[in-house]
Amino acid sequence: MSLLSIANPKELKGTVKVSGSKNAAIPIICTSLLTDYVKLSNVPQISDIYKLLDVLEYVNVKAKWKNDNLYIDSRNIIYKPLTIEACSQIRGSYYLIPVFLYLFDKCEIILPGGCKIGQRPIDSHLDAIKAFGYKYTINDNYLKILRDKRVNNIDYSITKKSVGASINTILLALKTQYSVINNLNIEPEGYAVVEFLRLMGFSISLLNNKSVVKFSIRNLKPIKYKIIPDRMEAMTFVVMGLLCGKIKIKNADISHIKYPLTLLLKSKYDIKIMKDMILSKKSSGRSFDITTEEYPGFPTDLQSIFGILLNYSYGSCVINETIFENRMQIYDDLIKIGSDITLIDNKAFINGVINSNPIVAKANDLRHAASLAILALRNGGAIDNIELIDRGYENFFSKIAKLGAKFKITTK
Repeated sequence: MSLLSIANPKELKGTVKVSGSKNAAIPIICTSLLTDYVKLSNVPQISDIYKLLDVLEYVNVKAKWKNDNLYIDSRNIIYKPLTIEACSQIRGSYYLIPVFLYLFDKCEIILPGGCKIGQRPIDSHLDAIKAFGYKYTINDNYLKILRDKRVNNIDYSITKKSVGASINTILLALKTQYSVINNLNIEPEGYAVVEFLRLMGFSISLLNNKSVVKFSIRNLKPIKYKIIPDRMEAMTFVVMGLLCGKIKIKNADISHIKYPLTLLLKSKYDIKIMKDMILSKKSSGRSFDITTEEYPGFPTDLQSIFGILLNYSYGSCVINETIFENRMQIYDDLIKIGSDITLIDNKAFINGVINSNPIVAKANDLRHAASLAILALRNGGAIDNIELIDRGYENFFSKIAKLGAKFKITTK
């Protein structure tokens, strides 16, 4: 584990460039195996991506970096059970399931892991797998899937709205003649995956929460694609600027973060929006309530980060986490440094306070780590297990150093 220590917090000032989206890059890298050769640009070099590339190497796929470009050669891919440790360490490894079913009509995989933010069963994935003509067994932590029958036409409703299940169900439909998929939950990263699949020649239409997939021949010619900016990283630095100084955030896709930006503007925080850039200045705004919802509502990935901000806002508010039950640790951390917060189940009742007490805490997941890092940048303190931030933020510590942050990282 690594420890982040900040003894004397400094006002942050400068410019950061938002990296490519983790949540778009992972499924796109997985689906790139459906064609021969891909050049992906703006790929974030983060630990989850490195682990995924270990899995690709294991099945004889060649991947190499050149700056932030990732070249993937899948011409010699071979079938192997996906039972190596790297698969269990990243949640997004489940995007390989429908890819392998498309290529080999079978898949054996160790059940995916990821951050421990609550129960994230893949029941809706399994329901879709069965509906599209496969049978499966689960023994211990291993999932084995085989083709049972050919499904050519299907009108299917996803049993529980899920971002991952929505992408995987679309991937499962690629071999059918005609599929209608209902009850989708498509976020910007999901739209990016569909756009990427269309470049391969697949016929996919999206309208609201519904998709139609028609049979088409894959394009095996080289494909170039640029990963969209990471909206969660963009908003992380917006909140950091509001609490810690003056930060110009470049390469943000404003259309993907309209709702959280609107909340900040309405609450009189000092932000300015200019095309693909946001200027975020240290300021105090009014409190506002948050309920996490599917896109375009308030994202669960930003809940704890905004919790830090609202702790220093004027007035009272309620934060209601409806997606993951284990994403409320940040409020216990805030209570320990003197914040006026009552935590009941998945609701945090916050009365804004102004204090600069240093924080000493241990990060439990990616977004918790980002939230604690912002709090330490404002108040000082020590954050254990900070390496979790590398799962989703590219060059995070280099970026905050360029903004003027003074910190120390020690490995235990």
